[in-house]
Amino acid sequence: MKRKHQVFSLISFIILIAFAGCSGGGSSLSNEDSESNPVEEVAVLNYSFDSDFANNGIINVDLIPLDSAGNFTSIDSISAVASFDDGQPGVTARANVDINLTVQLNQYVQPTASSLPWAFAVDIDSSGSMSTSDPSDLRIDAAKLFVASILGEKPTSQFNIYDFGYSSNGTFSDTRQLTADWTSDQTTIDAAIDQVVASGGTPLYDSIYEILQKFTTEKDASSYQRAMLVLSDGSPNSYTYEQDVYDYSVANNIPINSVSLGSGSYEQNMKDLADETGGVYTKAVDAASLSTAFQNISLGTSNGYMDYNLVFPDPSVLPNGTSTTVNVTVTISAGGTTQTASFTLN
Repeated sequence: MKRKHQVFSLISFIILIAFAGCSGGGSSLSNEDSESNPVEEVAVLNYSFDSDFANNGIINVDLIPLDSAGNFTSIDSISAVASFDDGQPGVTARANVDINLTVQLNQYVQPTASSLPWAFAVDIDSSGSMSTSDPSDLRIDAAKLFVASILGEKPTSQFNIYDFGYSSNGTFSDTRQLTADWTSDQTTIDAAIDQVVASGGTPLYDSIYEILQKFTTEKDASSYQRAMLVLSDGSPNSYTYEQDVYDYSVANNIPINSVSLGSGSYEQNMKDLADETGGVYTKAVDAASLSTAFQNISLGTSNGYMDYNLVFPDPSVLPNGTSTTVNVTVTISAGGTTQTASFTLN
C-alpha cells in the first residue's frame, strides 16, 4: 500500500483542509491566522491527469504561491480555465473555448519548522540516455543552483554528491561518490557536480538504497534534517530494491525529493519515490526546464505547496481523442495582486 505524503522531517501535513470549490471555477481560500501578502509568482511543481480522467475529469496540480520575498503567501482566491483539442475531426475548434474548472483544495503540505541545517545527498542520473535528453549537461548547472539555494537558506548545511549509471556493474556498488566527504564548501561541491557524465544504464533503486544505508551511518538525525534529491530521465534497470528504498527511507526519516526529466512511464517511478517517502516531486519537460525544476524542489522543501484538483464540471465535454492536449491556466489572487500559471498536458 502506498504511503502518499506521510509525515517526515522534510515536509509534514499539519493542515488538512476539506475539499472546497464553487461553480464557475472560483474558490475562496483564506488563512484566518495570517494576512495574505501580495503574490509575486506561482511556481508549478507538478501537474497530471488523474488515472480515471476520462470519467472524472480531474487534473491534479501542486502550486507554490510566493510573495516578493520568495516566501509562501496565503491566497484569497483561485480559479482555473482549460481549453483542449482532442484530435478528432470536427471538434478541434474547442481548443479556442475556455472551460471553467472547479477548484478543489486537497491539502496544504507545509514544511516542518526546524533550526537544524540540511544534510542533502544529491544523486544524479549519469546514464547514456542523458547524452540525448540533456546533451548540454544543463543538469550540472541546475544542481549547482539547488545547492546554492539551500546553502543560502542554511549555510551550515552539508552535501554529498553522487551519480549513477557510469561504470555501474549491475550490483552494488551502483553509485559513484563524487565528493570526498560531506561538505558545506560550494567550490568543492561544484567541482564534484562537474564530474557528472552520460554513460551506462539506470540503476535507480540500487543507487538510492546504497546511499540511504550510508546516510544513516554518516549523518545523525539529531544534528541534521536529512533528505535526498534524485534526478532521472528513464526507467530503472531493475525494481529489485524499490520496496527496500521505500521502507528504509520511511524507517530512517529520510525523504526523497525527485525530478523526472522528459516524458514517459518512468515519471510515475519518480513521483512514487517522493509520494512514498514524504518528499517533493517535480518534473522538467526538457533539459532547459531543469534549473526551474531544481529551484522548485528547493521552494517546495522550504515553503511547502498546495495540492489541488481541477475538475471539468461537465463530463460530456471531456476530451476523448487519442492525442489529447489540454491547456490550463490557473489564476491566484492574494494581497490585492493577481498572478497566473499555465501548463499543458497531453
